[in-house]
Amino acid sequence: MKSKTHTRINIEFDANYIQKKTEILLGYSAVRLFDDYLGVYHLEANVYQEIKSVLLSLVDESMSKKPDYLEMAVCKLIEFMITVKRNLSSQSNKSNAFSPQKIVEDAVKIINSEVQNKITLKSISEKLFINKAYLSRLFKKYKQTSVQRYINLQKSRIAKELLVTTEWSVEKIAGSVGYKNSSYFSTVFKDETGMSPLKYRLYVKVTDQLENDYQNRTLKSKKLIREEIDKDMKQH
Repeated sequence: MKSKTHTRINIEFDANYIQKKTEILLGYSAVRLFDDYLGVYHLEANVYQEIKSVLLSLVDESMSKKPDYLEMAVCKLIEFMITVKRNLSSQSNKSNAFSPQKIVEDAVKIINSEVQNKITLKSISEKLFINKAYLSRLFKKYKQTSVQRYINLQKSRIAKELLVTTEWSVEKIAGSVGYKNSSYFSTVFKDETGMSPLKYRLYVKVTDQLENDYQNRTLKSKKLIREEIDKDMKQH
């Protein structure tokens, strides 16, 4: 898992073709297996070698196309299914499985922890070892927004804090939230907040000043009222 490279084996099959075969032999469909065991697993060395051997033999059958290779491929797929169920059904391994909702939660954690860097749908999907189109669909389903929109919102949130609490230039703030181009940052910021970075900074300052003025007037009025009440009480 910590290696910079990895080997990926994609298994593409016609669910209708193997549905009856797997259900008759296992009482379990191939589609259900991939739904139940979705995710990334940290395998013991012996289990890894066992599963790898089955997958490579499945690849060999697919590439060699010997007589009855499709039937043999189905047998190898069933062997793969049995091996997966046998070795990944323990409670410890189940805790490593990624449910769709868990994938989205982990994507959010990545975004929040790296929001000040350049981050994309592609980079997140690579960290989670899943297809970026699949991640995009899940994120939209559970968060009701796109991955990129969520990234933009989080970056804008930090940018707003920096605009209010510092005197940094727009260029410096853009760089601090992962944008190399300050013009693009300003465009994204305006799309999310309705105003440019500099206008937002001015708006907050003016709003704060008005609020402070109002509070000062309110305190002054209360003080005058108390003084009038005290004066009236003394007279009586």
